[in-house]
Amino acid sequence: MSSTELLDLEDVEESDDRLDERGEREGAAEVRPRPAMRSDSSDAGEGSVLIATSPTATVGDLKTAAHYATGYEPIDQELRFRGRVLARDTHALARHGISPNDTVVLQTA
Repeated sequence: MSSTELLDLEDVEESDDRLDERGEREGAAEVRPRPAMRSDSSDAGEGSVLIATSPTATVGDLKTAAHYATGYEPIDQELRFRGRVLARDTHALARHGISPNDTVVLQTA
């Protein structure tokens, strides 16, 4: 049975993260789940989770934060933004045009 969660992103203070020429992160980015902010909606079983992140965080960082907030293992997650699958865990969120206050869809198998 599959499940859908909405990951609402909020801004955190930038650290000394740097993106290389491929848009991949050098250094550590801060990504924090906020499970206390989780709210279940009545729409088709979808819930919403607020996650604090920075644009230099990677797709893998977001999957890890989603794991702590939802319990779904990163390997079982498929993240989508504006209809596109975020397939490479090493890509920075900014490379996909993702910024604070955006919503990423988490689909699980």
